[in-house]
Amino acid sequence: MSVLATLRDQLEPAMRAQDKRKLSILRVAIAEVERTTAPAVGRDAVEQTAIKAIKKLVQSNEETAAALPDDDARCETLLWENVFLRQFLPVEMTAEEVRERLLGMDDVLDEIKEAKSDGQATGIAMKGLKAHGVTAGGDAVKTAVTAIRAG
Repeated sequence: MSVLATLRDQLEPAMRAQDKRKLSILRVAIAEVERTTAPAVGRDAVEQTAIKAIKKLVQSNEETAAALPDDDARCETLLWENVFLRQFLPVEMTAEEVRERLLGMDDVLDEIKEAKSDGQATGIAMKGLKAHGVTAGGDAVKTAVTAIRAG
């Protein structure tokens, strides 16, 4: 099920429960996902764009919470929203999990080791992981590639 469909599925139960906090963040998330995915073409592109929109909302909440005083009541709401929003994001692999996966991909592993730079090697790793259907964050891949290339 797509991120947008999952968000929409949560909307009706929140309305019935009269959960204003959940309704508010769901409406914001749905609007943002719909706005950003409108120009995307293809199911995978729409899904990736939707995930980026949710990540952007989470990041924005984190930045806002960091700028507020510690005792500000809005921090609790922002942190709650992030916990709620993260359930719609795919679980990303840790750097160690990425490293283990890359070590099992002989064709990609050789290219990573032969790359001229860590940046080029990271790009090769990202492409290889995607080809194998693996979702991993850039930071985790970069850390894994650096560890592989170090020895």
